[in-house]
Amino acid sequence: MRLRTDSGLVTVAELLAAAEPVPLLVTSAQSAEQAAKAAALAGRFRMRTVRAVPAESGCSLPGSTAILLRPDGYVAWAGDDMAELAAVAGQWYR
Repeated sequence: MRLRTDSGLVTVAELLAAAEPVPLLVTSAQSAEQAAKAAALAGRFRMRTVRAVPAESGCSLPGSTAILLRPDGYVAWAGDDMAELAAVAGQWYR
């Protein structure tokens, strides 16, 4: 899947090239609260948080504003609660 990020188009495979979990914020407009929580999440763990939307028209990811992708490409978690995302991400860094 191709995603549109702040720095351009990227594929999910490219995001996972570093073999680390990737928190993906699926939104075109990030609230100040989401931005602060994403920054805190990135500061707690050695991972980059990516804000993106699907690049192809008609493609969507309904029901979630955040997704944690495992290094193998599977979805470890999806939802709307950034605190829950941080807790799940913490399981990768025990």
